[in-house]
Amino acid sequence: MRKLVAAALLGAALAAPGSVRAQLERTSLREYPTYDRQTAGLVQRLQDSERLERLYAEGPADPETIQLLLERERIDDALVALRTAITGPVAPLIRVLGSVAARFYVFQRDDARGYVAELAKILESVRARLPQLPREDAARVARELMALDNQLAHGGSAGWGPRLRAFINDYAGTDAALLAQVDLIGDRPGDIPREIAELEQFWRDHPNSIVGAKALYMAGFQWHVNIAITGVERRGSDPTPRFLKVLDIYRELQSGKYPPCEWVDKAPELVIGFFVSSEPAPAFEPGNLEKMIDGYRQFVFDRFEKSSDTTVDNSVGYVITSKLGGLYARQGRRVAGIEQTLTDLEARVNDKAAVRLFRADFYLRESTAGPADGRAAMAGNARATYTALADGSDSWVARKALASLAAMALATRDFAAARPLFQRFIETYPRAPWAWLAAMRIGLIDESENNWRAAADAYALAARTYTDAPFAAVFGAGFAARAHEAAGDFETALGEYRRALAAWRPDYGPALSIAPWQSGGPARPGASPPVDRTRLVKDEIASRIATLTRSASAPGGLIVERGRWQISQQAWRDAQTTLRGFLKSYPKSTLTAEARRLLHRAQLEQALDAVATDATAAGETAAVGQLDALIAEPADFFTAAAQLAKGAIRLRQSNPAEAATVTRAALMSLLAVQAPIDEAPLRDPVDADVAELRRIVFRPMGDFPLLAGAHWNAFTFPTTAPEFFVMQPDVVVRVAGQEPATRVVYQRFPDLKNVLFISADEQGLLARMVAAIGGNQRRAPTQVMETPNQPVGVSRDIVSFWDGFFPTRPGHWGGWELETYPQITRIEFFDAARTKASVMVTVGYSGATVVMEKIDGAWKAMRLTGQWIT
Repeated sequence: MRKLVAAALLGAALAAPGSVRAQLERTSLREYPTYDRQTAGLVQRLQDSERLERLYAEGPADPETIQLLLERERIDDALVALRTAITGPVAPLIRVLGSVAARFYVFQRDDARGYVAELAKILESVRARLPQLPREDAARVARELMALDNQLAHGGSAGWGPRLRAFINDYAGTDAALLAQVDLIGDRPGDIPREIAELEQFWRDHPNSIVGAKALYMAGFQWHVNIAITGVERRGSDPTPRFLKVLDIYRELQSGKYPPCEWVDKAPELVIGFFVSSEPAPAFEPGNLEKMIDGYRQFVFDRFEKSSDTTVDNSVGYVITSKLGGLYARQGRRVAGIEQTLTDLEARVNDKAAVRLFRADFYLRESTAGPADGRAAMAGNARATYTALADGSDSWVARKALASLAAMALATRDFAAARPLFQRFIETYPRAPWAWLAAMRIGLIDESENNWRAAADAYALAARTYTDAPFAAVFGAGFAARAHEAAGDFETALGEYRRALAAWRPDYGPALSIAPWQSGGPARPGASPPVDRTRLVKDEIASRIATLTRSASAPGGLIVERGRWQISQQAWRDAQTTLRGFLKSYPKSTLTAEARRLLHRAQLEQALDAVATDATAAGETAAVGQLDALIAEPADFFTAAAQLAKGAIRLRQSNPAEAATVTRAALMSLLAVQAPIDEAPLRDPVDADVAELRRIVFRPMGDFPLLAGAHWNAFTFPTTAPEFFVMQPDVVVRVAGQEPATRVVYQRFPDLKNVLFISADEQGLLARMVAAIGGNQRRAPTQVMETPNQPVGVSRDIVSFWDGFFPTRPGHWGGWELETYPQITRIEFFDAARTKASVMVTVGYSGATVVMEKIDGAWKAMRLTGQWIT
């Protein structure tokens, strides 16, 4: 476990059972301020991973362990644990089967390994136990098997009813069959009032029992949402009678009459999720608006101290800020009504400071998401409330309040105020859960002020001080390395990068970020994405180590690295000066080609900034002049991209003929540049297998048999070959027993002409080019189900024009799809000998996994699995 808490709490955690320890870990995360929710989630995932490792070592067949294995999609380990669990006691077995049923999709999603078939075998072993079990136990186990059998048979709702009736008949007289009768009431859709009446009668017939609680909860579920959604309650009518009915059901289930069960536990969800249509707005009868307000207030007073989550956007907090807030808004007093509710709540609870903290968090949210004319006042209210709470006491509320003050100052880039607040936090609470992040933020402030050596020192100090904190070693070393690069100390940077990579654990994943929320307006169309100083990517660190090692041994190599760093900071002009100086001083260096390529990127980026900033005729002329100068340089990707940019400008200028000529020349130039790379020998047998798998699956005319007949969300493969195809050379590859890694593989396709290899980074640059030249206009949707974020204007014209050369289209959720389908996103080899593999593909807005097998030395496509649709 990560030692994130004070010594006394840590000692208690280490001595506590797993579930208690987990609660202590989660409690520590409530001290993270709102601005750092992303990092809190990152720490939470790590804590869950570490907790799983402990539980797996202690008892892999435990229901909680198996549930966590499934949540983390560790299917192989889950199957091993299941084989043990099915021979154990009935009560934990039922919990295990319930977890498997709830997450059955994880077996289907990656069924390239035959997980579904293996699960079916395990379930048959469970079924074989039924005759030996007492009847009640057998019924409970059979009830869980029924749900899994329906999923294995793809029965859906149509298959559920017959199975349910057969189960009730087979196990008549058991408690499980009685509970199943409640489910059967809901298996005749179309008449919700009839269903509610039968459920409520069932509840009355079985008072104060678990089965009665289930029937009442299911009736409440229909009342709280389905009656409104299905139109039984006319939209725009008064929801108050329905709300009061739901409130009565909640109170009944929480009355203490019923044995502990999931339906009692879930009762608050009926009130929290109560649905009211907003279009048209409900028309309240006189006095009913006040009744709903009072009902929600009483619910808040009852639940606030019982809730494990009192943030402003979840659970009870959601009721206060959204449900009550909306009702108060109808009275013209949204903020005042919420404030009064919080005042009344504070008078009723024991932990009054927690309510004041909630008030401060509410003000903070209003300062960024509330009405624009009131945001400044809300920010002031938040600061004042946090300041009063940050009294130096050793309470979690005081710690979070001070952390929130510091985070607020950082979010608004008030570094003069932020720095002393972060320092005060570290000095006052040196072992608090958030202290390590506060130390990192001081380094971020130094970076923002271009004080790179101080930033490097701050990060290194954080790594040394918080040796037990999550990720501190990785972030401290990784950020220090980048700061040393900025200061020109590449040798020290190399050592820090190596430390960061050594500290990167497998359960950290491929990338980490501690980005805080930052204020700021929308980016200018076509502007370079802001430099993210808070993100680390494992593959990039490994690549940086290799690059720095190579450059350090070449004459003038560190000058090239200076230019590379300047490009990473979007200092285009400075990078050009640095790289031109290198090329002049070291014309015969082994890094000359790399330096020239970097120089060309800086030139292209500067030209794109120019055209994005000045769209006038004079601005276009100046940008074209910069592009022409670049096009005249020795050819590489960026000189070809400059031609594409020039063609796009000519299209914007209504000169499609010249645009076509320049665009075709650009693509042919790119083909010529990459030809020697495509023809070079592959570096190792793994790359050779990757190339062969891609050769088989990458059939952009739709002639790969397993994909040809599939439904791909309205995507249709072309009947006429385009002039060019586009594929990424980089693909994530995992070999059995190894971590996933990105491999860059160039290859020839014997029967496909003009395949362009354009990396993800290069495609991102082309997307920026589209926005820089064409803007980022979006069409206003006219229908509820219309695909969002659809572009219009010059940017759409440019991409449609490119589509005449290589397949392109707008992305479903924004952006552009510049890579030809089927896109190969990941390849996994299941065995060390690489005789079995899966190839994950995307086609249109859908995808699937192709299961491959090497037979007599040749790869063969066996089947398609794991189909998905966005």
